[in-house]
Amino acid sequence: MFKKKSRADSPDLGRIGWKYYNSIKKKAMEQEFSWSGLGVSLSIAFFIVVASATGLNLIYQSVTHVQTQKSIFKSEIYRLEKNGTKYLNIKNNSAFIQKFLAINTALAKGPAKEASALKSTIFLSATGGDSITCAAQIKNIGHSTWKAGQVFLETGPYLRSFSMFKDSSWFNYFKVLKLKNDVRPGQTANLNFSLLAPTDVTATVQQDFQLVRNNFPVSGSQIRVFVDVTQPAEPMVTTPAPIVAQNSFVYTPTPGSPAANNNEIIGPSAQITPSGGESSEITTDIKFTKEPIIRVGLYNTRGAQRIISNEIFDVYAGNHIFLSGVRAGTVAVVSFDFNTKIYTLTTPSITVSTFDFLRFIPRDDNGIFTLPDSGSSDNRFRGTIEYHYSDATGRFWAINELPIESYLKGLAETTNYAPEEFQKVMVTAARTYAMYHYDQGVENNIPDGSTKHASEHFDVDATYDQVYRGYDSELARPTVAQAVAATRGVVITYNNNVVVTPYFSQSDGHTRSWQDVWYGSPKPWLTSVSVPADSGKDLEGHGVGMSASGALAMIQSNESWQDTLKYFYQGISLEKIY
Repeated sequence: MFKKKSRADSPDLGRIGWKYYNSIKKKAMEQEFSWSGLGVSLSIAFFIVVASATGLNLIYQSVTHVQTQKSIFKSEIYRLEKNGTKYLNIKNNSAFIQKFLAINTALAKGPAKEASALKSTIFLSATGGDSITCAAQIKNIGHSTWKAGQVFLETGPYLRSFSMFKDSSWFNYFKVLKLKNDVRPGQTANLNFSLLAPTDVTATVQQDFQLVRNNFPVSGSQIRVFVDVTQPAEPMVTTPAPIVAQNSFVYTPTPGSPAANNNEIIGPSAQITPSGGESSEITTDIKFTKEPIIRVGLYNTRGAQRIISNEIFDVYAGNHIFLSGVRAGTVAVVSFDFNTKIYTLTTPSITVSTFDFLRFIPRDDNGIFTLPDSGSSDNRFRGTIEYHYSDATGRFWAINELPIESYLKGLAETTNYAPEEFQKVMVTAARTYAMYHYDQGVENNIPDGSTKHASEHFDVDATYDQVYRGYDSELARPTVAQAVAATRGVVITYNNNVVVTPYFSQSDGHTRSWQDVWYGSPKPWLTSVSVPADSGKDLEGHGVGMSASGALAMIQSNESWQDTLKYFYQGISLEKIY
């Protein structure tokens, strides 16, 4: 700004002349204009400098953050080793770092499936010791070519799992074959591979396979193969040998899931003696050498979820290892972004993200997970915990995957103080209900759920199907756990099929038939029967199947648990299936 001149300082126009005055005035105006322009220019320059500095700082912070995360990731994650077998080495896997620490923004909507099996379930037959051929076709529906020699067919759904069908033509115990030709988008890979039938089981054995590229499964490529394995007839002997029932189904539990603790095989028409000393025939139709693994929908949520284990555990993203050897007591936090469909896992030392659902698997059968944000004080669970978003319903579920007998011990359908025989009634009906829905999933080619809950990736829920409260319920109801053990593997069948077995609290003197309440075709075992002990009472529940109040009255009148079930479920049999 110019200093204002006093009148005494003004030029003498008479002395300098008018022309000279105008020249001075013009220069002054030009000088004043240039100073104003300079001020504006400096302001613009300052803004540009600040904006550039801010942008550069953001870029620097982003790069520094990625480098820091990579450094932490490399120092925190180490090689998973189990039973002397080396699993996926993540420490030096640059593809893993790229996938989870530098997420491509083009994938913000989630990864599309890269493959589609033309037939996802295949049924075969074989005699023990024979090599058979399995033919599968998997179509490339992605956007990149599957390069010959770079894509392998391996066992699944978890990487590098052992198979009892390993043939001499395989590369090793998990790697079956590699693609011999490129498979471009839209083309189909024709896979023919050999399976060597085991000689130590007579059963229908399941083995899953999948395509794997750069140590990552090709999404959508999984196939399930069921092989009905028989053994050569034994030579004739002069002395008749006692007949022992053979296994007719082998269930392969999820890696890391607790294994069944009893593989006892009982002969046909075995006599099982209840604790009261009364003998009752229960037929045996062994379908599983190990109890099935059931998936329970615990609750759905929109908030972040903490998870803590009392034992060391591993985390899988979908079917590949994500974090290995997380220490007991570590507080891990799982969150899900409903917009980007990204799962984020945070521990005290690292934060990583993925588009795949997360599975927390204890390394020890006695591993117990605590879920502090479940909304219930009964928040401890055996087995595997999975966090899985359902595209169909828009819900984010916490799912508990565990052996079915452990699931039954965690039910809260009866009290710890009920008569033992009544507890056997309830757990047998509950086991059958759960097995029915499990079977429906298998029969309808649903890999991770029942027909009832297929869209949400589990077999039964913990509230509306049967009340399940997990490990805390098991501790609070030890006599129920005893009833589960006493009836292990026993289910209700009709015409040799496991059937649905609804039950409810109390009738008004009689039960209802299936078609009276839920319509559809009649179910012969679900007809209306009288319940004298409930006469004059109000109906509590749907009224179909078994009245718990009426069943308790029958037990108190010295009826056996088997006869009580056969009264409410007409024409049924009791069979031990594992």
